[in-house]
Amino acid sequence: MHYQADQQRFLIVLGGSADRVAEDPAVTVLDRIDRVVLAETSYRAASRLRRSTDVLIHCYEREGDARRVFGLFRD
Repeated sequence: MHYQADQQRFLIVLGGSADRVAEDPAVTVLDRIDRVVLAETSYRAASRLRRSTDVLIHCYEREGDARRVFGLFRD
């Protein structure tokens, strides 16, 4: 059984915080368009990042959902 804290989350990070989040050792960058980052991380790390007051981030349980939203930032 997997607990929520063990599950992966997929993030869309926007703006100036994208660089800082991309450099976080708990984050794996899957794709990037300028100042928009698609990343994968643990539930715990996603929660920590979302609590940061200067981070604009959207979190998804499924990679496909995150990739569809990320695709909106392409041309």
